[in-house]
Amino acid sequence: MAFTTFGKTAKAEPQDPTSSSVATTTRDCIKATSTSPKTPDSHISAVAPDDSFCTAHLIPCMEKGVQNELSAEDKRNRVQPDSDGLAADYDAETDVEDWDYTEGTNNKKEIKVEPGLETNRTEDEELEDAKILMGLPLQFVQPSIFQNVKARAKWAEKATEGRKRHAERFAAKSKLDSQTAAAERKRKPPKASQRKRGSLTASEKAERRAKVSQGKRQTKAARAEIVRNKRRNMSAEEKEALRAKDAERKRRARANCSEEEKAARRAKDAERMRRVRASLSIEELAVSRQKRAEYLRRNRAALCGKTLHAGPADTFELTLNTERTGAESTSVLAEAGILAASLMQAIHTGTEK
Repeated sequence: MAFTTFGKTAKAEPQDPTSSSVATTTRDCIKATSTSPKTPDSHISAVAPDDSFCTAHLIPCMEKGVQNELSAEDKRNRVQPDSDGLAADYDAETDVEDWDYTEGTNNKKEIKVEPGLETNRTEDEELEDAKILMGLPLQFVQPSIFQNVKARAKWAEKATEGRKRHAERFAAKSKLDSQTAAAERKRKPPKASQRKRGSLTASEKAERRAKVSQGKRQTKAARAEIVRNKRRNMSAEEKEALRAKDAERKRRARANCSEEEKAARRAKDAERMRRVRASLSIEELAVSRQKRAEYLRRNRAALCGKTLHAGPADTFELTLNTERTGAESTSVLAEAGILAASLMQAIHTGTEK
């Protein structure tokens, strides 16, 4: 078990060899430390020459700080120190070069770091760490200062075990929550609206269809009311533009339809009107017929907003009110053609008679 200084080199200043207050060698430092009273800081009370330090001062501190982090088995397998505070196999002659302090000379040797133990820290940083270590209580000494790989590995293992236990607890809780939710779902059957269509009874299906149809009717009625309110607030020009737009849209739709589609649409409209009439009462049917008659009367009035001018034999001029556009204008013109043809026929008949 080898010990070394924190710095790569530590040089001593000349001191008085007769002074009893100064330890002359590393071994003297060690002996002074081991024979001092067992006070809390007695093992670091002695100092090396030039107020530097000797690694032997830190040996008990290192032993106690490291052992606090070791398990009982590691402590049993650990090499026990001798009475002087050093490990049994420690040899100061081979591990650390002694101070060469001969009487009458001031020669000194460097204490060098053993090969393989170099660090990336500078000598000043190592000395500062050593001073901090020597001034702190033992409970604040971190094993990382001594590069205790075994203790750090043990901490990492404990952290891994803690994370593993946490993951296991989380998985167990998630599984319990899912099982509780599944039991709750089994205990309380879902509503008819939450079940699939295939599992519904005939009455539930009819009820669902009725609700859907009612919703559609309400939506359609709300949209129609919006359109009515919008048209009610329109001016005459806006209404005319809207009629023209609707007529053009319908014309394009009819132009793009085949004869079969047109026939199907006419049949569908006739069936719809038949159902509407069948659902009306006698009074409602009379009102509907009255409205229809009024509509036709307005169309004929628009068509007959014309003036017949007598001209040469069997000719006349027909002036039409052509303010309407779109589908209404088309129907008006058609009726005008029929009326003109009937008038021509009456004129020819009267002339012949």
